[in-house]
Amino acid sequence: MSTDPTTICDTPAEETAPTILKVASNTAPRAHSTADTNESQDMAASTTQSISTAPPPGAETEPQTASKTEGIHEKVPLTEQDTYLLADAVIANMNHLQTTMEALRDHINTQLNEPEEKPLYQWEQYTDYDNIGLAISSLGLAVTALPPSHLPEIQASSYRCRARAYSTAISKLAIFILSHTNKRCTTCIDEIEASNLALERKQAAQTHITTQVSKILENCSRATTSIWQAFDHLEKYLQPIPSQEITSTVETAVRKTIASMLDNYKQNSIAEYNHRVATEPSANYSRMMVLLWFVVSIFCFYLAARDFLPATTSTFFTTGLQHTPPQTNHDIHHQTIHLLNRTHALTNLTTELYTLHLADLDTRFKALELVAESNGLRIDNLVDALGMPNAYGNYYASVQNGGVEGVRQRVEKLQEDVEGRLKSLQGEVGQMRKFVNRMDLRLTARVDKVIGWGR
Repeated sequence: MSTDPTTICDTPAEETAPTILKVASNTAPRAHSTADTNESQDMAASTTQSISTAPPPGAETEPQTASKTEGIHEKVPLTEQDTYLLADAVIANMNHLQTTMEALRDHINTQLNEPEEKPLYQWEQYTDYDNIGLAISSLGLAVTALPPSHLPEIQASSYRCRARAYSTAISKLAIFILSHTNKRCTTCIDEIEASNLALERKQAAQTHITTQVSKILENCSRATTSIWQAFDHLEKYLQPIPSQEITSTVETAVRKTIASMLDNYKQNSIAEYNHRVATEPSANYSRMMVLLWFVVSIFCFYLAARDFLPATTSTFFTTGLQHTPPQTNHDIHHQTIHLLNRTHALTNLTTELYTLHLADLDTRFKALELVAESNGLRIDNLVDALGMPNAYGNYYASVQNGGVEGVRQRVEKLQEDVEGRLKSLQGEVGQMRKFVNRMDLRLTARVDKVIGWGR
């Protein structure tokens, strides 16, 4: 009927999570004893108390005067190890609740698989409802002690997957128990009426069945409610690390990488330029000498031609000397390289930002998928347990026949029941009359004997 939920989600969260409660979370269904129940109930309380009352590192130890409840709600900063312990306590209590529900399921299976099918009022009474109540209470205590925290995505997904598996398994157990109980309750009244029990015993049997069925309904509803509340609490409080922190970390790393690349490129460019200047001194010297002789020749030509063309020469040289010198090829090359580097850096940053946004959208989409799946499982469990509602959205404890035909059949059935009871009463009255007549005859005969003896 059920599987071990720890095998459904095989994630590497157990490599980093604490292993103190690993044995408790992987235990197979077994018979319960009082010591096991108390140990499982006190597990979350002891873990919560040890974490809540521990002083922060470097603080002085004060006398512990507060009670356990005050220690649970005391606002003390928890480490990641403490969060793992509390989450494992919740998972362990979920496992214990599943074990108690499996024990109730096994008890019902035992009664159903008897060689001779017994009526419902002859079933053996289940005596371990207290274990289910203790498991529910301990689960609520463990859930209350779990604070909101952020875990790595792998660990958070592992806890959510295991909690969802336990919730689904307990819901299926509750559906099995309620469905078989509902089937047997439809014929229990007829079985009691058809039995040879006395009237008082029949009433006692009906009272006993009502009490046991109410206990089953109460414990199943409490178990399913508590397990789904625990799953919602776990899914709400154990969140993965926010994407903003991941984004800032990645942006910082990208910027550092780009800055280092630019520095390396700049250093390589300077080294290459220095090497070129050092290896080609003769070519530069020759160019400078040619340029110097060219300037000297122009100056000499100017001095020689000044007397012949004074106005034209002065105007030409004056306007020519006013022009700004053009930029060298070396400066243009450096500006082009700098512009290309900035363009590549901007392109890389834009690509990284789009990648991070897409990853964030993917994470949110997966979270919405998980929520939709959980809601679908809850609706399916409700429909499997209660069936489809009527046109007004109402559910009934038993199947109701609709329309006038259903009312007519119920009236005919009640009429037949009343007629049968009247016939039985008439038979009892006839037997009573016979008994009274016999008693009258016996008393009359004895009185006649007494009178005859007196004479």
